[in-house]
Amino acid sequence: DANDVLSHNCMLNVVFGKREIGKSYGMMRRACARRVRNHEGMVWVRPTAEAAQTLASSFGNDKWQKLWTTYGYEKDRFKRVSGNRIVYKDGNEWRPLIRYWGLSEWEDARDNDDPSEAFLYLDEFVMAPESLRRYCGQPAKHLLDMWVSLRRGKPKMPVLLAGNPEKGVDWFLPFLGVEDRQTPERVRIYNV
Repeated sequence: DANDVLSHNCMLNVVFGKREIGKSYGMMRRACARRVRNHEGMVWVRPTAEAAQTLASSFGNDKWQKLWTTYGYEKDRFKRVSGNRIVYKDGNEWRPLIRYWGLSEWEDARDNDDPSEAFLYLDEFVMAPESLRRYCGQPAKHLLDMWVSLRRGKPKMPVLLAGNPEKGVDWFLPFLGVEDRQTPERVRIYNV
């Protein structure tokens, strides 16, 4: 449960979990709840622009249908706009819910902060070694640069990175100097 992880009030949070345990679905659920309850939007990042666009284009799929049905949201109050944005109708206004970015687009994300975006989620951050080799630049520096730019003027904007450890390389924790090997069902807090 991402809410348990985020309850430790750390700025940078990392979750390792196998496929099909609800990492992405949980974030969709959290995004809707935070938009409705706290009037907050979020930024959802995938490693590449193509992966972010694919995720944005999946709007309305089975996961969304399940979310709307299970939690009683009105489907007509959600829509996709501008290619990479999902909005929610709050009263008479359409307000930001999720904005999708590719980490590879980190330079384009700079100076595009939105005051309502209060959370950054990097989905599928663990990359296969060949994907990491093809990535141009340093993903950890790009993520931190994107985060600093997007959180400008906000007192707090937590970041959650989630990935499947079986997929390959964790490039983030080693960048921070954390070499501890993760074990299931454990929360660790580091000062780096």
